[in-house]
Order: sequence, then structure tokens, then C-alpha cells
Amino acid sequence: MSIMKKLFNTIVIISTALMILSFILFIIHKDKLSITLFATFITIWYHFFMRWIIGNVVGPMLLGVNSNNKWFHQTKIENKFYRILHVKDWKKFLPTYDSTLFDLKTQSLDDIINNMCQAELIHELMFIFSLVPIAFSIYFGDLYIFVLTSIVAMMFELCFIIVQRYNRERLVKLNTKLKRRRSR
Repeated sequence: MSIMKKLFNTIVIISTALMILSFILFIIHKDKLSITLFATFITIWYHFFMRWIIGNVVGPMLLGVNSNNKWFHQTKIENKFYRILHVKDWKKFLPTYDSTLFDLKTQSLDDIINNMCQAELIHELMFIFSLVPIAFSIYFGDLYIFVLTSIVAMMFELCFIIVQRYNRERLVKLNTKLKRRRSR
């Protein structure tokens, strides 16, 4: 198991424990501090647990997506946008949950491209489900806090979506070029 997977699993376990403890405190005390702690830890837990579920349960169901689907094609505007964002400069700082899926030594270019499509879909689902904690404000109030945490989580996911789309376009071009050479 990769270091990133171990770290993420540990964070899910710790956030679950903190959420349960804060819930117990909330049930016992029902004061402002216990409500604040519970709201904080249930939100943190949700964001990590949701990502764990989507990555480990839903993600494998997305294997073998059609990388030729129009959804996965980069537009000219998108390419210009990535240059403006300097994606090439900061993409290396993002962690990879399972780097073996993108290893050129053990995976074919076709497999890596398909894995990138799967990873993009996973992060797009996480992007959408990052909005769920806004519903917590119905019970806890403080809508702005839940909106803010959801926006931050969505921006985080957007970075991964951008990198998948940016890198995949380059690998598709390389793969096409290599296949043309082989067919000569």
C-alpha cells in the first residue's frame, strides 16, 4: 500500500474517531462549544470519508471508461486556460493516491490514459459531493462556514481535475505519435 493510501486511511480513521467523540460530547453537554466541535468534526469527517468511499468503492466501478468519449477531450480554450494557470509549474506538487496507476514502467500508455479518465471522473464526483456539507447548516446554522468549506474543497478537487486533463492530452498525443510510428 502506498504512503499516500496509508496516510489517507489514517486520516479517515482519526477523523471518524474525532467525529464520534465530538458527537458524544454534543449529546452530553449540548453547549455552544460541543455544537461547534461536532459541526467542525462532522464536516472534516464527511470530506475525508466521502473521498475515501468515492475513491475506493465507486472508483473501481469506473474502470474501463471510454477515453475517446468527447467528455475527456480538451478544448482549445481549456488549453489556453491551463497555460494562463501555469499548470506545468505546479502540477508536480499535488499528491497521487496510487502512483502505480500512472507508472510508465508498469502500465501501457493506453492503460495510463484510461486510468487518468477514471481519476478525472472520481475527482469530478468528489467536486460535486463537496457541496453536501452545506446541508449541515440546516441543523447547525452558520451557512457561510459550510459554504466556505465546500468551496475550498471544490477548489482542491478542481486542481486534480485540471491536472488529469492537462496531462492526459499530452499522453494522448504521444500515444498517437507512437502508434503511427509503429504502423510504418
